[in-house]
Amino acid sequence: MATGIVKWFNARKGYGFIRPDDGGPDVFVHASAVAKAGRSDLAEGIRICYELRTSAAGRTFAEDLSIP
Repeated sequence: MATGIVKWFNARKGYGFIRPDDGGPDVFVHASAVAKAGRSDLAEGIRICYELRTSAAGRTFAEDLSIP
């Protein structure tokens, strides 16, 4: 499972980005993944664990979120 810090998340827009601990590019996170984790929002700066997935279009995104 990958880890990172929430760079920003806007519940109104329905998405945000995570800055991965491994120094790679920022990871997109959609509001649906946040809702599946039982939350409605993510606070900027919190540590988060996630699984990295790739869409059919080749874009990477975070799924299966958990907050340690």
